[in-house]
Amino acid sequence: MIDFHSHILPKMDDGSGSVEESVALLRETLAQGVERIFLTPHFYPKREDPEEFLHRRAHAAEKLFSCGDDVLKRIQVYLGAEVAFFYGMSRYEELNKLSLGRSQYILIEMPFDRWTQEEVRELIDVKEVAGLIPIVAHIERYLPFGNKKYIDYLVLNGILIQSNAEFFISKRTRHKALRMIKKGRIHFLGSDCHNLSARPQNYGEAVKIIGSDLLRKVEEKEKEIITYMKRPQ
Repeated sequence: MIDFHSHILPKMDDGSGSVEESVALLRETLAQGVERIFLTPHFYPKREDPEEFLHRRAHAAEKLFSCGDDVLKRIQVYLGAEVAFFYGMSRYEELNKLSLGRSQYILIEMPFDRWTQEEVRELIDVKEVAGLIPIVAHIERYLPFGNKKYIDYLVLNGILIQSNAEFFISKRTRHKALRMIKKGRIHFLGSDCHNLSARPQNYGEAVKIIGSDLLRKVEEKEKEIITYMKRPQ
C-alpha cells in the first residue's frame, strides 16, 4: 500500500515539527501496513519560488535520512509536493521539479471554493500542455463547494483523484466515499498526516473500512505508476 499524501518532513510546513516526530510517524505508517509513502510538503507559489522550496526540502530530507533510524530502511520514501493551484501552472517551466518522486505525476491542491471552468481547464492543461498527470489532493474537501459535477469530467480527461483516509473513517462521509471508490472516482489514498496528535497517521483504519475487494482497485492503479517513481538519493 502507498500513502500518497503526508506532511512528515520535519519543519517544512504545518506538519512534523522535528526529526523525532517524523521518525515516529514513519514507524506508525509502517505499522499500519503502508509500504511506500510520499512526503508532500505544501508548495505555495505566492510565497516562494521552486528553487527555494526544493532547497528547503532537500535540507529537511537530509536531516531525516541521516538520522540513522532503521525505519528508513524498512519503508520506501519518495519526495514530492502538494502544489497549490495557480493560473498559468500548465505553462510554468519549473512545474516538473515539483512532481511526485521525479515522475510525470503531480499532486495538486485545488481552490477551496466553487471551481470555475477556467480553473478546471487549467488543471487539464497541466496534462495536455505540461505533460504532467495531475492527482487532485483530498477530493472530499472540495465537494461542499459544489464541485462534484466536475469529477466525472476530470476523470474522463485523465485526471487522477486522491482522497484522505478520514473520508472513509468518518461515519458522516463514509457511504459517499465508498460509492466514489466503487465508481472509480477515487484512485489513491493518503493519510495527509501532520503530527502524532491532532492529525495522526490513520491509513490503516481506512483500509479496514474499504475492504480487500475495493482496495484492489487502488492497488492496481498504484502498480501502474510506481515504476516511474525515484527514491531520493
